[in-house]
Amino acid sequence: MNYTLVMNSLVVNNTHKGKHHRNYTVEFEIINIASLKTKELVTILIDESAPETGVIREGTPGSPDIDYISDRNITINWEGFIDHESGVKFYRLGLSNSCLNLELLWHPNYNESTIQYYDTEQQSMHVAINSGEKLYASVIAFNNALEPSKVACSDGIMVDESPPVITNVSILNLKTSPSVACTDGAFWYVTEDLKKTNITCNRACNISDTLINVLPEFVSSTLPDEVCNLNSLNNRYLYLGNDFLDISWNIEDFESPIEHVSIGIGSSESSIQFPDIVGYSKSHYNTVYRLRHPGLAQNSVVYVFIKGVNKAKRETVISVGPVIVDETPPLCLTKPLVELTKESVIVSWTKDTFKDNDQRGTISKIYLRIGKLFYTIFYIYHTIYY
Repeated sequence: MNYTLVMNSLVVNNTHKGKHHRNYTVEFEIINIASLKTKELVTILIDESAPETGVIREGTPGSPDIDYISDRNITINWEGFIDHESGVKFYRLGLSNSCLNLELLWHPNYNESTIQYYDTEQQSMHVAINSGEKLYASVIAFNNALEPSKVACSDGIMVDESPPVITNVSILNLKTSPSVACTDGAFWYVTEDLKKTNITCNRACNISDTLINVLPEFVSSTLPDEVCNLNSLNNRYLYLGNDFLDISWNIEDFESPIEHVSIGIGSSESSIQFPDIVGYSKSHYNTVYRLRHPGLAQNSVVYVFIKGVNKAKRETVISVGPVIVDETPPLCLTKPLVELTKESVIVSWTKDTFKDNDQRGTISKIYLRIGKLFYTIFYIYHTIYY
């Protein structure tokens, strides 16, 4: 049973209006027909001031504010909301693609699909984000008089579910034999300087080479004869004439900035996560790295790893290799044979005349010139093995 008490005497005496931050006690005495009494005291605190506004951050309490995440689950925390009179009763959190005003938080429209609302008594919440756009967290505090504070809004957070993209990788003085590679159905001619140009080959692309995706591209109007019959780039050895690593690359991410790029060196491609020769070290610049004397043994096979990490902690790791450090020149084991005719000078040698102990495979290019006091220009002899 409900009762309404009209306190007309307080109105007549002009004492019906309370003062801020004052306690008022109302005493109720209930007497039944048997003259049994029950007394009840109700204390009312007058609180006319709103709670003080705090600050809100993305991330777990006590951790730095984060601006980018790689998944759609995020902890949001806030602090500094204080009400000295009646205390904070609960908080209301709103997530949207812009900061919310007080009206939208005070009187929420739960049918608005672009805003996520949450009520809680805690000072943090773990929420699932349903938007792929940049999201802002807005929060207000209600005191026990249900008076809201002003809105505190975060600096926003972005969901980045894709890793960075690394392209145009180049290592100074890194060489290989001209070859052909394919990926995603496209064929590429790869020069000895590890640059690629698109070609057309009338066969199926059965072996996909991941290295081809990161090599720099160029346009060439002249190509070797029978270019499509060259050996595959896949698992082909790459040669470095010294142990000085001068690496450059491009890296981009459309959603979040690049956090850092690290370089590592491993003895096998399987060590890509934890390089066992030179562990990952951050580059001072995001597009170039130089390392002198990294401890690469002569004639050893190594792999160079480039790892890019964005602000959302998504990473991309690419492998360049197998690389052989070859610091010794080829050897001439026997003298070439020279034959004079009426019109020509014929120079001949066998496949065993020249040898390189560090190079895997045959020597594919030989330079020669003829003369005693005056010499001809250098002629280049190519040995191409299909």
